[in-house]
Order: sequence, then C-alpha cells, then structure tokens
Amino acid sequence: MQTKVITTLTSRQTVNMGGDSDSNSRTLSALSADVLVNIMSFIKPCDIIYLRQTCKTFSSLTKLRTVWINAVRSVMVRYSVPAPLFPLEKATLPVLEHIALSPLRFASLLEKHNNVSVEPTCIRFLPSRVSREEQEKYGITQCGRFTDIFLAPGGRHLVTLSADGPPVSSVITLWDLGFGGNDMAKPIARYLEQTQGMVLDCITADPNRPDVLYLLSKMNVVSPVRRSRVLVHRIFLGNPPEISQCAVKDVPMNIVHRIYVIPGSGAVIVLYYHDGKFCFWIWDFLANEGALLLTPNCLPTAIVKLFAYDNCIMVALDDRILVFNMPPLTPFEQPLREHMPTIIIAPPYHSDQSFYINEIGSMSLSPSMDGPRYILRVERDALFLFEVRDNVPSTHSSMPNKLPMTLGAISLTGQAIRQIFHTASVRRFDDQFFFMQRRGDSLALLMLSPRLLSVQVRVPGIPLQVVNATLELSAPGEVVSVDYSPLLGRVCVQTEGNHVCVLDYLVPPED
Repeated sequence: MQTKVITTLTSRQTVNMGGDSDSNSRTLSALSADVLVNIMSFIKPCDIIYLRQTCKTFSSLTKLRTVWINAVRSVMVRYSVPAPLFPLEKATLPVLEHIALSPLRFASLLEKHNNVSVEPTCIRFLPSRVSREEQEKYGITQCGRFTDIFLAPGGRHLVTLSADGPPVSSVITLWDLGFGGNDMAKPIARYLEQTQGMVLDCITADPNRPDVLYLLSKMNVVSPVRRSRVLVHRIFLGNPPEISQCAVKDVPMNIVHRIYVIPGSGAVIVLYYHDGKFCFWIWDFLANEGALLLTPNCLPTAIVKLFAYDNCIMVALDDRILVFNMPPLTPFEQPLREHMPTIIIAPPYHSDQSFYINEIGSMSLSPSMDGPRYILRVERDALFLFEVRDNVPSTHSSMPNKLPMTLGAISLTGQAIRQIFHTASVRRFDDQFFFMQRRGDSLALLMLSPRLLSVQVRVPGIPLQVVNATLELSAPGEVVSVDYSPLLGRVCVQTEGNHVCVLDYLVPPED
C-alpha cells in the first residue's frame, strides 16, 4: 500500500483535506478522529493552527483539549521540562494553546521588534510578607531582603533567596508564577537555612524522579579555615511541595568560580584554581562520589569555558580545547583520582582576541540530556562554528568519546555585535542561542540559530544574521539580577529596592 507522509504544513503545499473533492480520492479528513488526533501529536503546535484553518473537520478537532495536552507534552519533552512543573490537569484550552505556542510567539516577537524595544504586557510584584502559619512554622515575621532569584526549568516557578536576622538566617522560597501574567504569583514552599552569604548557582532535575529538582548554591566559610562550601537543596514537587537540605560539601579552596551540571546525572562540576592549574572537581552528590580533572599549567587569568556531556567534558582554555573522557568516580572517603585530558586540540585561525561562548550556569531550562551540540568561537572579524560529534566507539580509554568538528566561519560586521558576544550571558534554548546583556533599565537580547549558521557557513562571505531586540525592564529601582525564560516569554528582575518583578511579554490567555 502506498503511503504519503506530510512532513510540514508550513511550506503551504496544497493538501487535499476533503472538502469538495471526489468521493473516491483519499483525503486526510476521511481518517477517524482518533487517528487524526494521534497524527497531530507529531506535528508542531503552529501546524495545528494551520490545520484548524483548512476545513470544518480540523476546525473542530483542533479545539479538543486532548490535542493541546499532547502538544504541550511534546514541548515539555523538547525543552526538558519535568512534568510536575507544568501540571495540566486543570489547564483550560486557551491556557494549553498559550503554553504550546509561547516559544514560537516569543521568537516571533523578538524578530518583529528587531532593533526596537518591547514593553511587557503584564507586571507583577512578589510580596515579602509571610502568612501567620509560616511565621509559626519558621519563626520569622517576614521573608527579609531578597538577595538572589532563579527561574526553575520551564519558567513557571521561581526560586528566591532572602536574608533576615537576627538571628542570622536565609529563606529559600519556591513561587508559582502561573503560565501567564493574569495568574497570581504565590509562594508554595519555603526552607529556613541558619546561615547567610549563599549565592544560587544552578538547578538540575533528578535523573530518575521527575518530581524532584536540586538547587545548588555556594558560599564562603571563614571558620576554622577559609574555604568554599557547596550546598544542595532538594525541591519536591509533590502535594504539598517541600524544600529540604540534601547535601553539603566543603571545597578545599576559598574561591569557587562556577558550578556546572553534568547532563542526565546527579553530578556537578565545581571549578576552582589551585597550584597553577584549573581544577574541575566532579561531585555526584547523590552517591557522594567524585573525581578530579586537571588542566595543564596556566595563569589564573586564563579564560575557561566548559561544555559538559554525559560521557565527556570539553574545556576551552585560551587557544586549546581539552577533551576529558568521563572518568570513573570513587567514594569521597578515599583520595580522589586525578585525571589529565584525553586529547588536546588546537583549533585553526586562533588570535589573541578570540574567545569561546558557552551557556551560563543559571539555566531556566534543564540542560539537554546530550549536552550542547554546537560550540561557538568569536574571532576578530568572524564567528566560527564547531559541531560536537560522537567519536567511533572504542574500548581504549585513550580515544576521546566526542570531538569538536569545525563547520566553518561567518563574517562579523561591526564591533557592537562582537562586544555583546564578549560580555553577554548566554542561554541555549532548543538549539537557539540567546545572548542577554543588561543595559540600565532594559535587557538587550540577541537570538541566533546554530542550525541556520551550519547552513550559512557553506556560503563564503555571508554576513552574520542575528535578531537584536530590547526588552524594557519596567521595574522600580536599580536592577541587581535578571533571569528569563524564552519558553514562556518571561523575565524576572530583582532590584535594589527589595522588589522582585515578574514581567511577561506575551499576551496572557483568556480565562
């Protein structure tokens, strides 16, 4: 039997949907409703809207709640959002459509406002007061002063850190911001930590339990010996939600530069500098096992970028890329084994002004289970694109599990774009790169697609095409920190005036 496959509807190809056609011709709408609903679970949400406009059959079917639940679930899988973070049981049809279409709508909003500013559609403020029940439970009268904010994967939930005293304490709060600006922001879990000076660093999902997240933070400890401390808090997303301390580990150095998440695991990488080398301290906080990766001798001012994968770790160090195969971990009760790079690669066309781009640790989306597919390097007048590929499987540990392969380069025009690449924080979102740079009361947001870059590099001399939009941060007071979610088109802002503002840039769904 001959089978026809429709790959996409966005190409505007003519497809017989079954209107006034010959009764003997095969039409898509002649299939049963169950089959059509199943077909729609494999297409993009925007294509569901295109189908709705074709005939009465699809106009009716595309308004079924089941169709949009499937669409939202595909978005959650695509963007690594755990199911408990997006509860859909009580979501209305307009809310489901809003969630499924938000990534495309936000990208389209940025493209429409290229080189111009975008005002938020909704502005909300988080309250600092606590309920009487919470006062009795935690022994506090208020949250205190906000010191840090962090969006959980997906952008619906926000973690805030606030300091209070005396007695000296910090309060970790999990907020439900809803899916749109019309929803009321409310605290759903708190945890009181009897210390101050914590800094939120990253959030990762439990590899085996979708209802558990882990919040990682760091702080300096001065007694009895000056050192750094890494704290792990467990966020349970059940009913009711709950926050608890999971693990604590002291690092034998007084400065921790960064904490990275290893995709698909309960392990993190702690970066610090010691004895003329950068050290990457792998810590599986669930099993309390670890290993130590060491770079060749270098200055502490060297620029280091790290790219973590499930079976290897790549470190861009000045003009080299160091590839470490993932080493076996040993219990922390034993001395940690030290590991050197499996291979050191010297990419071509390096200059003194070149630098690599990687994602920042504070992710509003969980890291991909495969790690970043592309690596970007900026030269004086060009952007080089590397694709990370699996190496031929080998039983020899001396062979790297992955290698960065040069795809090509694209010309950079103007120092302004290069400066943003150099100073902006970076997020990877469904193989899109978002470059975020604060500019006073606004947020400059550049968007580019490595998938398109991989096509453009095959055409010599083609200039770099980026979307450069500005999001207005209509928040009172000087901006302290910003976090954002491209999935929901949402930005959260912490200001000096002890305000945390939630700014939504997409029109909220109708009730």
